[in-house]
Amino acid sequence: MYRGPEQAFNNLDFHGKGYILDEDIYKSPIMQRVKFGKAEIVLAFHMLNLFNNVSMVSALKDGVPHNGMSFDKFREIFFP
Repeated sequence: MYRGPEQAFNNLDFHGKGYILDEDIYKSPIMQRVKFGKAEIVLAFHMLNLFNNVSMVSALKDGVPHNGMSFDKFREIFFP
């Protein structure tokens, strides 16, 4: 669907914040192609520890909210 991680991330980072939130992925067009419901995706992300995996203090240091994901982490997870 996307040629690379930069295009995918840019399409999810609607406001140019430099990070994406879990809700950005849930509302994305790619979720329309997945044959699972939102509850199942939320559970999978929780089990894989993709979001909410840092404390509030360390989240503030990086400038990424605790329910967010930076570009580097996004690229590492979805474009290995």
